[in-house]
This record gives sequence, structure tokens and C-alpha cells, in this order.
Amino acid sequence: MIARAINIAAVLATVAGLWLASASAVRAQDAAQVNVRAGAHATFTRLVFDWRAKVPYKIAKNGGLVTVTFEAAARFDDADINRNPPLFVGGIRSATAGGRTVAVIAVPPRSTVRDFYAGTKVALDISEPQPWQDPAALPASVSAPGSAAAPAANAAPQSAETKSPAPAKQPLPPVATAPVKAPVAATALPKPPAAKPQAQTQTAAKTAPAASGTATRAVQQLPKGQPVGQAAKPASASGGGQPLRLTPPAQQAAPAATSAPTGRKPGTATAQATGQATGGGAAQAPAPGPAPGAQLSVAKGDEGAVTLRFDWAEPVAAAAFRRNGFLWLVFDKRTNVNVPALQEAGGEVITTLQQVYIPQATVLRMTTPKDVNPSMRRAGLAWLVDFRKQDVTPKIPLEVQAQIDSPIGARIFMPLPEPGKVIPLTDPVVGDNILVVPGIPLGHGVAGTYTYPQFEILPSIQGVVVTPRIDDVRVRSLRQGVEIASAAPTFPLKFSPVSQELAASARMAAMRPLVRILDLEKWDTPNDAAILQTRAILEQALAVAPKAGQQEARMNLARFYFANAYAAEALGVLARALQVQPSLAQDREWRLLHGGAQFLMGRMEEAEKDLYQETLNGSDEGEFWRAIVQAGRGDLNAASIELRRSGSLARPYPRALRYRLLTIVAEAVVEIGDVRTAETIISTLLADNPDPRQAARVKFVQGRLAELEGDFDGAVSLWEEVMDSSDRLARFRAARTRAELLLRLDRMTKREATEELEKQRFAWRGDDREFDLLRRLGALYLEQDKCREALQTLRQAATHFRNHPDAKAVTKQMSDTFNGLYLEDKADALQPVTAIAIYEEFKELTPAGSRGDTMIQKLADRLVGVDLLDRAAALLEGQIKFRLQGAERARVGARLALIHLLARKYGDAERVIRATASGGLTPDLTQQRNHLLVQALMGQKRFADGLALLEPDQSLDGELLRSEIYWTMGNWNDAAQSLQRVVTASGARRGEALDRKQARYMLNLATAMTLSGNERGLARIRASFGQAMANTEMAKAFDLIAARPALGLIAPASVDERVAVAQNFKTFLTAYRERLEKDPLSAIN
Repeated sequence: MIARAINIAAVLATVAGLWLASASAVRAQDAAQVNVRAGAHATFTRLVFDWRAKVPYKIAKNGGLVTVTFEAAARFDDADINRNPPLFVGGIRSATAGGRTVAVIAVPPRSTVRDFYAGTKVALDISEPQPWQDPAALPASVSAPGSAAAPAANAAPQSAETKSPAPAKQPLPPVATAPVKAPVAATALPKPPAAKPQAQTQTAAKTAPAASGTATRAVQQLPKGQPVGQAAKPASASGGGQPLRLTPPAQQAAPAATSAPTGRKPGTATAQATGQATGGGAAQAPAPGPAPGAQLSVAKGDEGAVTLRFDWAEPVAAAAFRRNGFLWLVFDKRTNVNVPALQEAGGEVITTLQQVYIPQATVLRMTTPKDVNPSMRRAGLAWLVDFRKQDVTPKIPLEVQAQIDSPIGARIFMPLPEPGKVIPLTDPVVGDNILVVPGIPLGHGVAGTYTYPQFEILPSIQGVVVTPRIDDVRVRSLRQGVEIASAAPTFPLKFSPVSQELAASARMAAMRPLVRILDLEKWDTPNDAAILQTRAILEQALAVAPKAGQQEARMNLARFYFANAYAAEALGVLARALQVQPSLAQDREWRLLHGGAQFLMGRMEEAEKDLYQETLNGSDEGEFWRAIVQAGRGDLNAASIELRRSGSLARPYPRALRYRLLTIVAEAVVEIGDVRTAETIISTLLADNPDPRQAARVKFVQGRLAELEGDFDGAVSLWEEVMDSSDRLARFRAARTRAELLLRLDRMTKREATEELEKQRFAWRGDDREFDLLRRLGALYLEQDKCREALQTLRQAATHFRNHPDAKAVTKQMSDTFNGLYLEDKADALQPVTAIAIYEEFKELTPAGSRGDTMIQKLADRLVGVDLLDRAAALLEGQIKFRLQGAERARVGARLALIHLLARKYGDAERVIRATASGGLTPDLTQQRNHLLVQALMGQKRFADGLALLEPDQSLDGELLRSEIYWTMGNWNDAAQSLQRVVTASGARRGEALDRKQARYMLNLATAMTLSGNERGLARIRASFGQAMANTEMAKAFDLIAARPALGLIAPASVDERVAVAQNFKTFLTAYRERLEKDPLSAIN
């Protein structure tokens, strides 16, 4: 019965527990939802719980876990936080039971947490850990007080107190920005400490609810001195991710239902945002999941220019604009930026820098000197931002069209090919909202400010920027461009109607036809037979023409040759025409034909001389050919805007010219991201029955277009087809571009890419493309720490292309590499023989002045350290002969003399000491040089000369040298007397302990006395220092030397041992050798 009662009680307790758990679950499900948002600042991250009414709470921190217990039931909307944790936060776990809600937050253990009320909201400020530390791991589960299991995070809290503080009456303290750092030379940004993966965060991301249909609002990073309360308008968004890094770590897997595509074709979706203070709704929510990530690097150019390079793995739209003294860079994909490293690398150009953390975009807000502005470039999927002294204007101003009677009502429309997603931001200085539409095509921006009652369109370098003045302004990104309209049909946009005359004038200005100079269509020929026939006719016409008509006949022949790409023949005829009529030098047609023919011959400099004549200024066709030559020189990015504007001029050209020029135009529009125009040109060219060489060049551009659209496999496949073609230039370009793409995708190692590019050195020679290839190979070798190969390659680029505009930059790169090896000790990682071989091969890079002397000395130190004395001597010999004077020459001469002494080249040591003699030396250096000279004389058996030089020297080292000379001569009496003075000078005293040096001197003295037969003196030593010597490591040797012989005879067995002790005399050079084992050669003086 008792057992049965116990079982019944257990069942009832289980049922009650299940009921309570079920009731708690129901209460948690029915609880109000509370948004949790994050804001990343310069030195801390703020978490805000958006309670609608003030709720009491208590907080406790235990290591890296912060437990906040709220006295109310709630469901925390923390999916964004867990999906993309902000700085200093590893994630949040929460649970509700018994009318309470517990939130456990993972933070770095060394971070401090400040909590306070902000109205009804509860805010936590998590500080940056010092030193850096990753957030702790979240517990697998959390239970609220009163539930079945206590939360693991609450075990043994450090402190806990009930919080009901009064609302803060003063504004929150300003947030400091990162301090301005001194400029540094940097080519790539370092990564911050790696964040440990959080398994619990991944679980949370998988179980988080789907994102809502509204656009996520920006979480801002405030400027220095700006109170938080002045910029609190946008409320919610996730933070910017784990600690900032150059290449973001692998993100957690996205929920399967909302996985983002790996690539995108621009312009295939419509995005919108409204001007509401919340950031507005969006037609498509930002897809949760991994950020694509961009590799960010920094390069410095001439005159303080700085280039930021964002290498994306998929097509990404960009925007750039200035407002209120700040420069904004916006990309419509997210990556984490190492802000401190980027600001430091930016030097004096980027004076302050912040990242505005929002989930669906990368937003950088910075300041620069007032005369320094950015311009944008493209390189495949990469965006390059060049900072230098230049104007802030878009390359292609967008047309702002006021359409009163559009199908949706009054709207503003701006034609922009392939616009990106609408990015809602908040300006923390003004506190208003900004809607930014980045663009994929390069250079499309708004020139000037357009002000309307409901909104304002700001000037931009790239993209479209709108500041709404009312909540109902809607900005949409359409396939054809950007639309600004009203989100409320009952409140349409209102703006003043434009007069028909003004509208017509604007349309005419925008539609102004391109003006031609060349009329080449009539010279088009269908085949080779027709070319021969037409040529014969034109030559016959020139031969029979009267004198008055010969020049026109001659020009017709030149036009025919040029139209059919017979450049050399055209140049010959044009030269004869100029000879007959010198005034043709000022004729626009003659200049175009002559410059165009030079281009077709590959003579870019000569073509520029023709095409940049003043007579062609302001002409559309002249600007077109100038851009063609610019592209031919490899600066496709700079030529792309003009080629897109005037490229249609080439369409009526004869086939031979048309294919060549339109292929360049197609590549130019790919360069600026104009996908649709590129597709149109490429499809037109491929449909016109190109020959194999023409098809190869078009397919190369088609591959670049596929790369731009994110179809990497398609791009590689097209380039591999081109590599099998007969066109040498197309093969070269395809092979190089393919290798670069595979390297960027990690499908090819740097070693493999280097081998592939090395093959291309023999595929194309002699122009800017070879120069660029050599520079790239040099950079690849440096990335693999192959410094010799890098310097050899860069030297070829600088030597063979010494007139290239970037030749000086290559020489500087070589100098920087060389200095890094021998001034920054990078050569220590090389074998000593390799280090000296590289130095000897490139010693012309040794800098002048003290830096060069330091470099030589460091290398000499290392060579002496590994006993490569002859190589070290050769280095210092050259330094003495060609670089040094006066006291410094004498100082280095002493070092060189010591090297010769160690190598037993005594004559060379004497020669160096005497050759580097100088006045005004310090007493210590003079004495050191004298001692080295004495050692050199002693090595040549010139003992008398050495003793004469030492006669006035009363120093301890001088006495040691004197005793060494006597010892070497076998003059034991004088050696004993000299050693007696050494022992006295060393401070040895009767009855006191002896150090190692004093014991060595005492042993030498005893040996000299023994060999001189001075038994009385030896007895005095035994009596005075015998006990002290017994306590040293030389006790046995001293006993052997100083022992009183039995019956006045020396034991035969001890003779060899006594001789060995005598031969173990520690010489002057032995002391130097021991010193060099611990210190470098340069430390001797």
C-alpha cells in the first residue's frame, strides 16, 4: 500500500509538472513581443530591450555570461542578434516562466557591462575587452526562475541587485571615435583576433523566425561628440558581426527556407523603401544568412593618393556621396571591415572612419581633408575607390525626369541601368533618414541637388541618394532605373509642372546626336577580291587625276586603306598627302585617319600625338578615338565612360574596323557594369559571322561579362575556348584573366598561378601588358616570400620599361622589399648564403646615408655570426671605400680589422687600421684600434713593434696583450711580471673569493712562474691564493701547475698535462670570439 501510494504521488507530481510546464509555455507564447536591437560604437556595443512600459529587472555577470531577469513575461525578438552577432556579443538565450523573463547574453569575460533605463527601454553597454577577448560560449539552454530547471548561466553569480533606477536626466555620454593614427605604408589590412565559432549561435539561427517584410533599420555608429539621443530615430537592426576582420570568417548556415543565392544577375528584382522614420517597408526583406564578404586592401600611390579595393565574390552595387562634411560609401552586400586597421592604413587621407552596422549592406562613413575626394573604378567584381585631390562629380550624370502623368501618378524617375537594393540609413549629425540606391554600372550619379516639397535628391559620385521630408515618400529600384513616388495614393507627389519649351529643350540636349568626322561606310568591301579590285580602281584614279584632283584622289585611297584596316598603307599615303599639302596637319579628318592608323599599328604614343591635337578638341569622334587609344594602353577603366557615350560611332564603320573597335567598346561597358549594353554589343558581333580571330576576342569579353554576372564557371569555360584560338593577344589575355579568377576563387594556388603567368611572359612581349604582367608576377612572388624572384621580375619591369609612367612605382616597390629584408630583419628567415647573394645581386638598392650603413652593418653582423668572414669583410670593405668618412670610417675599420684577425689575415688587419686612421676619435676607440693593431703585428711575429706600441698603455687590456706577446715569445719571466700586474689590476685580494676571470689570471700567472722556475713566487701564490683557487672550477689545473714537486723533481706523468695547461692560455682574440657568440659585431664599438 505504501509503495502504491508513492507511485500515485509520483504520477500526480509528474502530471502537475507537465501541466505547469504547459501553462508556462502557453504564457510564454502569449507574452508580448519585445524587440532587441544592437548598436555598435567605437568602444562599446549597446543592446536595447524595447519594453513599452518600465519593467523592474536585476542583472548579474558571471565571467562571460550576463544574466538579466525581468519582472514581466515577454518574447524577445533576438533573431537578428543571434544571426549576425554585433561586436563583443556572442548571442542571446531567453526563457519565460512564472511571470518573469530571463535573458542570458554571452560577452567577453574582460568586458564591463553598464546598464540603465532609457525611458521605458533597458539598455546594456558592453565595453571592448582590454586586451582583446572573444565572447564566451552561450549555454545550451536557459530556464527562468520558478521553472523546472535553473538556468546554467545563473550559477554562482558575482553580484545581483534589483534595478529600478530613475530615468537618466542628462544626455548619454558621447561616443568617441577611433583616434587618428599616424600614416603607415600598407598593402593589405591585418585581421583582428579570430572569433571562436559558437555552436549555440548556429542553433539559434536555424530556429529563428523568418524575417519580416519590412526593411531593417540602420544601427548607427555615432561620430565623436554626438549624443545618442540626437540620432535615435532608426530603431532596429542587427549588429555588424563578429570582431572586424579583413576576410570575414565562414558564417553560420542560413535557414534553408531563406537561403540566399550564390550569385545574382543585376536588375532582376525590385526593391523599395519609404521615408518613414522607422526605415520603411521593403518589397523584399533582406535574406538572412551569410554575408558574401569582401577582401579589403589598401594601396598608396604618388602624391599621397590612397586606393581602397573591395574584392567581392559576386556582383555588388555601390554608392558614394558627401553630406555634412562626411563621405559615405555604401555597398548593397554586407561584409565586416577592420575599422582601426583601415583607418591606420588610410594615413592622412582617411582622418576618421566608422562602419554603420546594418544587416543587408556595408556602410562606411568617414572624413577626409576637404580637397581630397574619391573616384570609383571597377576591376571585375572588385570596386576600387581612389582618394586624391579631385572634384566631386559623377562621370555620367543621371537625368532626373519629373513625370506628372505616369501610370502610378506623379513621380521622379532616373534612368539607371542595374540599380541595387534600396538601403535605408540615418544621418547621425542631422538625425534624418536617407534612402540610398547603389548602382552596378560605374560612374552613374546625380550632379547637383534637386529639391522638392516632399524630398530632396542629393548630389552623388555614384548611385542615388534621397532624403525624405515626409513618411510617405517611396523609393523603388526598378529594372530600368530609380523611381521616387508617394506610398499613399491619396497624397501624391506635388511639384511644379515644367513648361513644354523647357522640357523639349532638355530632351534635345540629352538626345543630341553624335557628330561624325569620318565617312567610311562607302569604303566597306565584302571580301578580299573586292578589296583588290577597289584598290586597283583607286590607284588608277590617282594616276590619271589632273593635278588639281590628285590630293582628293590620294585622300580617297587613304580612306579606303584605313576603312579596311590596312594601317601601314594608309600611313604611307597620308604622309605623301601631308608632304604635298602641309596645311593638312590642321585638318581634323587627316589627324583622325593618321592617329587611327597609328593605333591600328600598335603605336600608342604616336597615336596620342595625333589625336590630342587641339583641332580635335570638342569633337565626338575625336573623343571616341582618344578613348580607344587610352583603352589600348591598358587604362580601360578611364576610357570606359567615354566609350559608352560615343561607342555607337563605330557601328557604321566597315567590318574590319567595326569588329576591333566594338570589341573594345563592349569590354568598356563591362568594365563599368552596364550588363545590358554589353550583351547587346556582344550578341550583335557574334551574329555577324566573325572570323576565328574576331570571335576569340569577342568571347574573351563575353567571359568577362559572365564573371561580372557571377557565372564563374561559364567565364572560365569561355576563356579556355579562347586559349585554344589562333589570336595571340586573345590567348594571352584569356590565360591571364582565367588564372587571376581561379586564384581569387581558391581553385588555384599561388604557386600554380605563378607558373601559369610565367608561361604568358613568352606569349606577349613589348607593351604595357608585359609591364603589368611583370608587376603582377613580382607581387605574387612576394606573397610567397620568394624575394629573389620578386626582385628579379620587378627589375625587368623597371629596366625594360623605364619610360613607363609606373616605372618609378616599381622601383620604389623594389626598394621597399629590399629595405624590408635588410632593415626590418626579414632576411633572418633566409639562409645566410641566400641573404648575402640577394644583397650582392641587388646592392644598387641600398639606400644612401645612415639607413644604408645600418643595412650593411646588420648584414655583416649576421655573416660574422655564421662565420662567413670573407663575405662580411667584403661588405665592410666596400662601405669603408665608398660610403664612410672620419670617425665612423675609423669605427667600421676596427670592425673590419677584427674580422681579418679572426680569419688570421694579419696583414689585411694592419692595412685597414692604418688606412682608416682619423683625428678626433674618442679615447676608447683609439685604444681599441691600437690593441687590434698590436694583435695584427703579433700575428706577423713583429713582437718588438707590438711591445713598442704598448709601451705607454697602462690599461688592463693593454697589459693582457703585453703578457700574451711575452707568452708567445716564451719569455716566461717577463710574462710572469706582466701577469702579476694583470692579477693586481683585476682586484684579486688575499683571503677573498676569486671570480672566473681572476681565477683564470691566477692560473696563467702560476703557469708562467712554473715555466720560468720561480718556485719562490709560486710558493707565495700557493700561500696567498691556494685556498681561494681550491673553490674555483680551475682548482684541479692549479693544483697540477702549482703543486710542490717531490724531492725537487716533476713527476713524468704530469708533464703532458702541464703542457696542455700552458697551451690553454686565453688570448686577446679568444675574448673577442666569446663576445661575438653573445653580441653582434657592431656591438664591439
